[in-house]
Amino acid sequence: GMRDVSVSYLELGEIEEALKQYENAKEYYVKSVEMRENLLHRAPSLHTKRNVSISCNRVGDMEKKLGRYEKAREYYAKGLELALEVLHERQTPFARRDVANAYSDMGLIEESLKHYETAREYFEKGLIECEKLNEIEPTDEVKSVSNWFKRAYERVDKLIAGMKQQEYLYRS
Repeated sequence: GMRDVSVSYLELGEIEEALKQYENAKEYYVKSVEMRENLLHRAPSLHTKRNVSISCNRVGDMEKKLGRYEKAREYYAKGLELALEVLHERQTPFARRDVANAYSDMGLIEESLKHYETAREYFEKGLIECEKLNEIEPTDEVKSVSNWFKRAYERVDKLIAGMKQQEYLYRS
């Protein structure tokens, strides 16, 4: 049925991606987004919503690899929105991990677009999700993701401080 077709589009996308055929991979991932959105429309479920979110992130990854950051951001933002909806309905560690992943995608794409303040906000939100995860189930994985967010936050924080210093130097 529909579900199987959306899964095969995803798999075809993964094959193309492995072959570094990012444009082709993107086409397949877009098809999987469309199929899954269709399915979500006809038979709404959190599982399908999460799958749409995953497919959106895959398209975002390809757009990013192709250097189309604005387009990537659109798909990542859609993926984040859906992941947040799922988390709102079901506060599972699984759903929280998806949201943390989405925050990292958003933070990195904003950083690539040189929107450092926005990137920093996403990294901070990701860190907060990790702290919540850490309360539920402290694992080494959560700890290392937490550290990743801290480093990302500090990295853009330094860039922001550097830019403020430049502005100050130019003004005086």
